[in-house]
Amino acid sequence: MTRLEELITSAANLTLDGMTLGVQNQVKRSFIRAFGRWFEAVVPSSEEAAILASVAGVGGKKALAVGGSKFPLPWAAFVNGYKSQSGHQEEFHHGAGVSPTPVVASILLALAQDGPVSGADLVLALAVGMEVAVRVGLILGCSHRERGWYPSATAGLFGAVVAGAKLRGFALLEFRNVMGLAASLATGTVEARDVGGLKHSLARSSYNAVTAVMLAERGFTSNPQAVDGKGGFLQIASSSANMDWLRFPNNTEWEILNLVNTSPPSGPYRDIRSEEVVVDSNEDFLTHAQEHLTRTKAEMLLKQLWSLESVEDASGMIESALADWKVAFNRKLLS
Repeated sequence: MTRLEELITSAANLTLDGMTLGVQNQVKRSFIRAFGRWFEAVVPSSEEAAILASVAGVGGKKALAVGGSKFPLPWAAFVNGYKSQSGHQEEFHHGAGVSPTPVVASILLALAQDGPVSGADLVLALAVGMEVAVRVGLILGCSHRERGWYPSATAGLFGAVVAGAKLRGFALLEFRNVMGLAASLATGTVEARDVGGLKHSLARSSYNAVTAVMLAERGFTSNPQAVDGKGGFLQIASSSANMDWLRFPNNTEWEILNLVNTSPPSGPYRDIRSEEVVVDSNEDFLTHAQEHLTRTKAEMLLKQLWSLESVEDASGMIESALADWKVAFNRKLLS
C-alpha cells in the first residue's frame, strides 16, 4: 500500500472516537470563523447577478449559497469560496503556507444541503479535509508558492475533495478516483493578488472540488498516481516535495492544531511572518452575523455550531441559516 493509499484509508475510516476533543474543538472553531468571514463578506451584486445569469436553465441539484441565492451545487461552492476570502482574518498554517478552511468549508456548505447530513458527519469531513490540505501544503513546501502557486487554492482543493468524499461516505475506490481527478483540476496563482484573483482562485478550487466529487460519485475513474507519481502534481508543482508528510496523523500529530488566526503573509512565507491577530471567534461571528440575522438567531446558530457533533439535521440547520440570511438581505434592500 502506497503512502497515498494509507492516507486515503485512514481518512475514510476515521470516526469521532478517533479524534481528540482538542481536534474537534479546533474544527468547530474554524467553521465558526468561516461563517464569520462569510457574514462579513460583500460580493458586488453585479458579480452575483452574472453567475445567476450564467447558470440560468442549468438543471441538477441546487443549494443555497452564502447570501441566500440558490445555485447548482458547484456554483454554490464557487460563490461560497469567493466570499470566504473576503474577510480580513484567516486561519493560517505558517509551515504549509495554507489557510485550509475556505475551500474545504465552502464545498461542505453546498454538499451538506444535498443531505441528509448530521453534524457529526460535518465535523469528520471538516477535520480530514483541513488536515489533508495542510499536509499537502507541507509536502509542496516553500518552492510551490515561490513558483507562483496559491497554496490555499491548490492544497485546499485536495483537502476539499477528501472532505467531500468523507461527507458522501465514499468507498476506498471512489476516494482514489476523486484524488486523481483533483490532480487535474488544481489551480490558482498569487499573481493577481491585487485584483481579486485570490478570491477567484478559491472560488474556482471550490467549484472544481465539487465537480470532482460528483464525477467520482457517478463512476468516473482516475489514476491516483496523478497525485503522487513521478509526473504527478505533488512532484511537478514543487522543486522539493517532502513526501514524508503524505500520511494521516495519530492523536498527537494533527497539524490543524497549529493553525493561527492571522493575516496570511504577502511574500514568500518562509521569510515573512505576519503578526498574529487575536480574534475571539464567538464575538467575531456575532459581530458580523448580526448584520444579517437577529441577535437571537445569531446566538442560536452559534450555539448549534459549537455543539455541531450533536446536531442531527445539519442540512436543515444550514439551509435555515442561509434562508434567514436571504430574508434579512431583502429586507435591507427594501428599507
